[in-house]
Amino acid sequence: MFPKITFVFNPSLEHMITAIYVDDDPNAIEDLVQIAKTIPNFWLKATFNDAAAAIEWLRLEKIDIVFTDIEMPERDGLWLADQLKTKYDIVFLTSYTEYAYNAFEACALDYLLKPINPARLRDVISRFKNGYGRRVLIDQLSELIDNYSRPTSYPHRIFVNVTGHLRVVDLNDVLYFAASGSYCNVHFRTGEVLLASKPMKTYTAALEQHPDYIRIHRSFVVNKKHITKLNREPNRFSITLSNGDMLEVSPKKKDEIFAQLTK
Repeated sequence: MFPKITFVFNPSLEHMITAIYVDDDPNAIEDLVQIAKTIPNFWLKATFNDAAAAIEWLRLEKIDIVFTDIEMPERDGLWLADQLKTKYDIVFLTSYTEYAYNAFEACALDYLLKPINPARLRDVISRFKNGYGRRVLIDQLSELIDNYSRPTSYPHRIFVNVTGHLRVVDLNDVLYFAASGSYCNVHFRTGEVLLASKPMKTYTAALEQHPDYIRIHRSFVVNKKHITKLNREPNRFSITLSNGDMLEVSPKKKDEIFAQLTK
């Protein structure tokens, strides 16, 4: 089966954000083509149902953004992003909410859920018009590709939006995550506390497979390497961290968590 390439023409080129879309689902391609026609100063130049064909086309053409589905046969969207991450901005599309939530939220990467929401697509394109830091974006993509491509893999870094920039956080430097309403506080071994704009469930999901982290309470996910003391009393179980902070363990899970921490 030969790869299908569809070229989409736009007569006005001034101040255009240009893009291609790679997906083996023809219905998804048609949806994006139709939505793209309604977005000012945006030109979807071509679509492909094969990742390798897109790479060949890009040897001769220039664009700004690559939109790609993740789940494709043979060469998937992560493979494509790995080939192109130093040259283009990448936006992933996926039908799998859980995968998108766990990986993309922790890496602070843009993604679109299928079926595509036109307003969400316009928002993504608008932010690309304002410009992104290429070096940080490459780091984000590398984290996604290297550490989320297998079910048992886990992140080494997370990316936290703070005022005016994106903060790269090495998980070895974190003592614990603490819920703070719809946000989350990241406590570092240096004493710094960073307010992350994502809720606690983002980091709980992202760290689920991480061997150094354990959720001791609905409000706390802790780096086990920095636990210095287990405080077990008849009706209360808590831990002490290397900075002196004492955190209570969930009463309902105290025996299970104590067993995990002492094995």
